[in-house]
This record gives sequence, structure tokens and C-alpha cells, in this order.
Amino acid sequence: MRLLVTGGAGYVGSTMVPMLLDQGHRVRVLDTLKFGGHGLLPCCPNRFFELVRGDVCDPATVKSALEGVEAIIHLAAIVGYPACKKEPQLAQAVNVDGTANLLRHRKPDQRFLFASTGSIYGSIPDYICNEETPARRSPSMARPRPPPSRWCSRPATASPTASPRPSASATGCAST
Repeated sequence: MRLLVTGGAGYVGSTMVPMLLDQGHRVRVLDTLKFGGHGLLPCCPNRFFELVRGDVCDPATVKSALEGVEAIIHLAAIVGYPACKKEPQLAQAVNVDGTANLLRHRKPDQRFLFASTGSIYGSIPDYICNEETPARRSPSMARPRPPPSRWCSRPATASPTASPRPSASATGCAST
């Protein structure tokens, strides 16, 4: 299968991409390389590996990266409360707007796998999270919007709607 892995040079992606290549998939990684990318160096000699340095927030880059792929594994994100608190505009751009950009430009036949962190659930002592666990909204955000995970269940032709302010859970930055 021809795959696009956004954020493929990150913590999860740099482990997943070699596994996908070992399974015979053709893998294109889209990543800003803001946090390095050294974990992908062993993949470079593989003829089925392609690295695109770019941003999920850039429509032209996303359109180009989506060409010829059958599925998208969306890992690109600013993760965790400390990183999001330090750079809230970047977290909004990557985690919310970048996801919307990918969904807006994918073709109807391109599968989309959305990955998120446990941060969207907040602190849940003595509790195990699963697919039915509700996301916890941050009280500091007055006008929440549906988190990107909800957008991903819509058909490819449906675009996420804009909202003035996302919730902390929408950006994946809830404090734990």
C-alpha cells in the first residue's frame, strides 16, 4: 500500500515507518523535521521510502504529499500540555488546522487514520480510557468545537467547520 505518514519523523512515526517498510509498504513521510528526524536515517536507503520536508498546515505541500497515496496515517502534532502551553498558536495550527487541511485535501478513496494522545481525556485517576471515554473540555476555553477525531468520521467530501476558539481537547493539549 502507498502510505503518507505525517509527523513520521517523530517519536511514534520513527518507530512505525521502519515497520511499515518492512511489511512492504511504500511510505512517504511529511514532517517539518523541527525535532530532528535522525530516527529515519536507516530508512533512507530503502527504495520505498520518501521524505518530504514540509508542514501539514501548508495546502500546497499537503496536496503534493497526498498525490498517489492510498492512505494517510496522521501523526503530526504538538503533543502534551507543556508544549502546547509554551506555543499555543503552533499547537492550534498543527493539531487543529493541519488536521483540517489534510481532511480538506484528501480524495474520497484515501483512507485516513487519525492518532491522538491521551491528553484529550485529561486526568482520569483509576480509570482506563477507551473509544467511548469522553474528551474533557478545558474550562479556560469558552467556545469549544468538535475535536479533530470527530471530523475524521465524516466522509472525505465533508470539511471541518471553522470555529473562533477550539477547546483544549481539540488541540490535544489538555492538562493532565
